[in-house]
Amino acid sequence: MSELRAGKKRAIVVLNGISLKKKTFYHEYFPALSQIFDTEVHETLSQNDARLLASKFTDKYVDVIIAAGGDGTLHQVVNGVLKGREQETKLPALGVIPIGSGNDFARGAGLRKTSGHVLSTFEKFQTRPVDIGMVEYNLHPSPDSAKGHAYFVNVADIGMGPEVVGKVLRSGRPFGSEIAYYKSII
Repeated sequence: MSELRAGKKRAIVVLNGISLKKKTFYHEYFPALSQIFDTEVHETLSQNDARLLASKFTDKYVDVIIAAGGDGTLHQVVNGVLKGREQETKLPALGVIPIGSGNDFARGAGLRKTSGHVLSTFEKFQTRPVDIGMVEYNLHPSPDSAKGHAYFVNVADIGMGPEVVGKVLRSGRPFGSEIAYYKSII
């Protein structure tokens, strides 16, 4: 592990690059995170960037990887940290900054969206275990096709759930993510 500035823990933030709250992150969260951690921010530019970034920085060992976005960003970060490392005992802690559309995981975990609450949680740096599920799948149901697996922390769904997310992303979210999310559900 590299030498940390003033003994701080090293944190990598994987920021959803298309988040409508990206400016809020840089204005409210980043300055405070930089006081707590030796912080680097990496924005996603394409669909699988969060997974790839989380995997890369897990291999370089950092103390914490923070998913700044919604449930989709968190899903990718969890998979980037865990896939291929199922037997490892020393993995970075995972953190969440709920600046996405749904934020179901953060809500269920009792994380409020206020920057003060989130930052005080990071300052304490008290980790807690979270259940993680795994689903195995076969995209092409034939005897010779390869099987895959993915991890999930909140919910795994098929059918309407992914359709709602797709509609939200295609909507342009002119009235914000929450309204687009509820409109897409209806």
